[in-house]
Amino acid sequence: QLGCTRLAGDAVRPERRGLRQGTRTLTADSLLAKGPKGGRDSPQGLRHRRVMEGHGRVEGAMLTAEYSPHLLAAALSSKDNADLSTQCRMQAESRLATVVLDRVRRSFLCTSLAHPRSDLRPGRLRQLNEDLSWANSFTSSMGEKAKEVGRFREDAKALEAAGRAQALRREAAACAKEIERLDIEEKAPWAKPDDISRRQAACAERCSAIVAETMEMLRAWTRHGEMAKELLGALVCMADVGGDEFRLEMDRRGLGMAAGAVADVWASRPEVARLALRLLGMVSVELLISHITEAIQEGTIVCLGVAALNQLTRDDPRLIDDVAEQGGREMLDEVDQNWSSERMISLQSLNLRRKLRKSSVKSLRPKKPVELAADDVVRIRGCFDAIDEDQSGSIEAEELAVAFQLMGIKATRQEILEALAEVDLDGSGKVEWPEFLYLMSRYGTSMTIEAQFTQERLAELREVFSAFDANGDSTLDVKELGLVMRSVGLCPTDMEIKGMINEVDADQSGRIEFPEFLYLMSRKVSDPENQHRLAFQFFDEERDDCIQRRIFIRKMQELSSEFSVEDLDEMIFQAKFENADLDTLTYKEFIKMMMRS
Repeated sequence: QLGCTRLAGDAVRPERRGLRQGTRTLTADSLLAKGPKGGRDSPQGLRHRRVMEGHGRVEGAMLTAEYSPHLLAAALSSKDNADLSTQCRMQAESRLATVVLDRVRRSFLCTSLAHPRSDLRPGRLRQLNEDLSWANSFTSSMGEKAKEVGRFREDAKALEAAGRAQALRREAAACAKEIERLDIEEKAPWAKPDDISRRQAACAERCSAIVAETMEMLRAWTRHGEMAKELLGALVCMADVGGDEFRLEMDRRGLGMAAGAVADVWASRPEVARLALRLLGMVSVELLISHITEAIQEGTIVCLGVAALNQLTRDDPRLIDDVAEQGGREMLDEVDQNWSSERMISLQSLNLRRKLRKSSVKSLRPKKPVELAADDVVRIRGCFDAIDEDQSGSIEAEELAVAFQLMGIKATRQEILEALAEVDLDGSGKVEWPEFLYLMSRYGTSMTIEAQFTQERLAELREVFSAFDANGDSTLDVKELGLVMRSVGLCPTDMEIKGMINEVDADQSGRIEFPEFLYLMSRKVSDPENQHRLAFQFFDEERDDCIQRRIFIRKMQELSSEFSVEDLDEMIFQAKFENADLDTLTYKEFIKMMMRS
């Protein structure tokens, strides 16, 4: 048994020794901190000596790193110096990074300070690229700071791209001048058509190439703020000096999406977003208005976009018609609805709206989808055609009230004027079919006079109306209307009935139709105040809120022959108290007269 135990112990002991040795790995930092164990010639003593010698070589290279950084890099990568303490390695890497980055930084500053158009820029850019290639050989020995070399490399590419953008801007200006010169030569008597056509084709091809390259660079540098700003400036310059040729080419190559993306990405940098939105408007006012509408919740985009429209219309007042045509008014309605509390946006919106008031162009953008059943559209079209007797495709403003009557929609004169102002943007006083359809759909079926009654009450009133329509012409005269109203529990006088008919009788026929009858039923004619108002309106033929003496005398004598002119003049004199004009009666004076009688 003892032999077995010893054998088992001998078998297990090496494994345990291996585990203990594996968990006690001695680092250079621990060796330097605690010192070697076992004397100079022990394994730890020999290693301690190698570590110290490596430290000496690296520290010596650090002293000359400013002039010979490659020696320090070689010392850090040498196998003889592989066993260095963490502190020594970090100090050496930091020193090497400082020397390398200082050189790259100086080269970058020298390059960036040279103007893109300067003759010094190309040479300094080449030197910067050489310094970056040199610095790249040290990145493996620079630790975490090696990433800064990559950032300088990206910035160097941006400087190079900025120089190219300036060159493209100059090429575009030269191309625009050549196009202008060819246009002049083409009109000259000595012009050679074939030669000019060939040169124009070459200019068009060059224009396309310039725009294509600039657009491609803009897409590549969208997320680099300074570079995006430089490229946008170049494109703005091209659109400004190059005219329609360059703008059409930009539009064809998808500038709307590219500029919109830049504006969205750099909304936090107004100087970049402003250029992007201005460029978008120079190429297409429609695209700019659409972009503002889509980004209506982004205050910066809205403010800068409306400001861009103001600047464009200030530079070229003719563009205000394009803004109106592409839905500028509707866009401003949305802006005011969402940003009325923001002062700057409100001021920009107000400024543009004032300019739009001078434009008589109507918008091509529908205010909202018209959602109506086919039967309703047919009914509305029939109403429009009935009023549009000359088939001109429009109706006069004063006929709009008749249209409301025919459609069974009751509205005050003020409401009708507001409705007209909403659709009559050019101030012509006419309403065309699309505008009329939109207007009718906006009121909807809930605004009709029928909608104010329950189905049971509506059926009852229709039955009563038909029962008293003696001649079956679907209209009621004064006598028939009186019978109807008394049958439903109302007791108006003949004078009140005439006043009611005069109020709703749009065609002045002296008779009312069923929708007009419903309107009268919806009013509380049994209310004394309403009776007085109806009576007043019966005498107020000129609708100027006062009763003329001659009309009052004539109508009173038509109602009853027992009144003489002298009696009626005395009634007017007794009722007067608001003014001394005996030829008119105000509403209050008329009420006083009614109360006395």
